[in-house]
Amino acid sequence: MSNRTHTATSRRTLVQGAAWSAPAVALSTAVPAVAASCTTVRCVTQVIDWDLRANWVRTSNTTGVYTLPLTGSTVSGATTLSANVVQTMSGIMRTGVRGSTEPQWSRQSFNENLTITNGDHDPGVVSTSTGNGLQIHQQPDNGTGVNASTGSRNDRSATTFTFSEPLCSLSFRIRDIDAKADDFVDKVELSSPAAFTTTRGASLRGTGTPIDPWTQTRYADVSPKDDASSVLVNFAVPVQTFTVTYWNSLRVNTANRLDGDQRIFLGDLTVGIRKYVC
Repeated sequence: MSNRTHTATSRRTLVQGAAWSAPAVALSTAVPAVAASCTTVRCVTQVIDWDLRANWVRTSNTTGVYTLPLTGSTVSGATTLSANVVQTMSGIMRTGVRGSTEPQWSRQSFNENLTITNGDHDPGVVSTSTGNGLQIHQQPDNGTGVNASTGSRNDRSATTFTFSEPLCSLSFRIRDIDAKADDFVDKVELSSPAAFTTTRGASLRGTGTPIDPWTQTRYADVSPKDDASSVLVNFAVPVQTFTVTYWNSLRVNTANRLDGDQRIFLGDLTVGIRKYVC
């Protein structure tokens, strides 16, 4: 495994960090009633759990929102945390898959991008087992309905999470970074205005940047539950947004090509909320 720190040293980040590290001062805004006797503020974690499907509303093929009920007394006064997801596609990258040559996808009846699944190749069926994740499912498609991958980063998706308030910590895994001959080679990047650290699985290489994205070291179509093909991400500083960029680096030029669809999964997100603790 490999650990890496990604820093963000912009003026905005420095000012933001200073604000969070400054001593507490009296505020003129309303304070939750329970806080009157609870003056200690701590970073308390809760989980955006994809198994709780009712909390996730997929509003389109490229957008959705997860609403997390917050427990206790938050410093902000909020009773829920919203995680808004917006995805943009560039070049010939499209959501979902169509015109598949693979049996498990040939009967697909709807677009599964940004749906919750455990990773089983069973289109139209959402598993009830544990270990679910939010999937990013895409295919390079130039309108012919077959794999048209150019192997270029110009054909990519960018999936941005934005939270309704700054988090004091955040951790999650990006899963199922793999590759398949004549089909796809996953390339994954992560960016944020906030600094973060990452630990990549044993079968991966790269640092998660545009010039050195995470990718497999071999052709291996692995299970989404395989930690060796995942990246653990940790934010220990205030963070409100991050973006996962995803593309296929395999240039297809063979009659044996498959459909070129690819997918990765975002596991549960452990979010830190500033709360009053008695």
